[in-house]
Amino acid sequence: MFILFFRCFINRKYLRMHRIFPIQKRVVQVNLSYFNSTVIQPVSLTSFPFSTATKRKEIQGSLFPVQKSLYGSNGRFGWRKKGNSDSFLKAVLSSDSTTHDTAVRLQNDSNENESKQQSDSNFDTLGAWDNRIDLPIMMDESIKHGTPIPRVTAADVGCSTILGKRIYQEDRYVVADLLNNILCVAVFDGHGGSECSEFCAQNLERLLLDHLALHKDLEAVLHHTFLTLHSLYAAWATENNKGLRAGSTATVCLLRGGVELAVGHVGDSRAILCRSGQPMELTYDHCPSVTSEKARIQQSGGRVNVDNIGRYLVNEALNMSRSIGDLHLKQYGVIALPDTRSIRVKHGKDAFLLLNTDGVNFVLRNEETCNIVNNAEIPARAAELLTEQALSMSSEDNMTALVIPFGSWGKYTTSASMFYSFGIGRDMNKSSRFG
Repeated sequence: MFILFFRCFINRKYLRMHRIFPIQKRVVQVNLSYFNSTVIQPVSLTSFPFSTATKRKEIQGSLFPVQKSLYGSNGRFGWRKKGNSDSFLKAVLSSDSTTHDTAVRLQNDSNENESKQQSDSNFDTLGAWDNRIDLPIMMDESIKHGTPIPRVTAADVGCSTILGKRIYQEDRYVVADLLNNILCVAVFDGHGGSECSEFCAQNLERLLLDHLALHKDLEAVLHHTFLTLHSLYAAWATENNKGLRAGSTATVCLLRGGVELAVGHVGDSRAILCRSGQPMELTYDHCPSVTSEKARIQQSGGRVNVDNIGRYLVNEALNMSRSIGDLHLKQYGVIALPDTRSIRVKHGKDAFLLLNTDGVNFVLRNEETCNIVNNAEIPARAAELLTEQALSMSSEDNMTALVIPFGSWGKYTTSASMFYSFGIGRDMNKSSRFG
């Protein structure tokens, strides 16, 4: 009896020694594929060349068996994709100089199968990285931030734009990979003609590169780019006597290093981040009904009126208080100064970034758009579903949607049914931007 009690005491003490503390949550759970057994046996703290935090994480993870599946394996820390994941191990080991030989050996083994960075889904800090989308890992950024950072490029972005019931297309969008690992996504919703939105789409990338060479801060880059776009368009329209009454919304997002996200916008095209399965608005509509916007317009000699369907209009012509172009309304307080903000992307919580024009967000609430995207297999299909759903709900405006996937893509998929309201307040028959 004494011996049995002593063994139980020792086992409880051993488990307490390897308890995972909150500060260790930043350490990723790596898939040690070179272990032969399915269940990894606990090892001595001195027998493996990891840092203390890494050792504890490995030992804690080893206490849980791995369940095989057609989609990979389901372990303690979520679903893992099939394939070799040793290449990411060097990101964990690189902080310890004593493990250089081990890291080199693992990397050489990985290079036999591929020469580029590869993705892996077995990361505790990312939650269950869905295997429906393949995002490679950026090693330098992952080491810098202490967490896996996926590389999101223009090729990963889902895009859809449709004419709707209009006879002309005034929406434009831009998706481009810039220098220094910066992804640019933008939507422009033109009105009064397509000249302004077309001009913005054609010149955005060039102007961004010019200002990126002058400013390190992404918000400053967006600020100057918006003002330059408007100035150049005003000069072009005046010189060519075209598009003098045309204008456009603009919502531009820059993602640098997979983590730093900057957003600038004028008008009512939106940027929405899906975080923890819920929509997080990164922009707010520049409407003449907003107190500060209305005050500026009235102080500039403009008028804010309400039409018979409840829209607030500037000089009975435009239902937004900021835009690029609209030269005839600039003297009345319709400015091109963007609102900008920066936010850090949390790939363990963030599923995607969505940009859309008012042809979509007029008939679909933010929660509904997130549900549609979360239930799509890939970003391209998600964008198509958004525009198709908006069209089926009587949207008569042009519709554009861009879906940018992040680390938690597919994590918040649900099979719940979605119910939409078809009330008169959501009827796009009365959604024309002009009175």
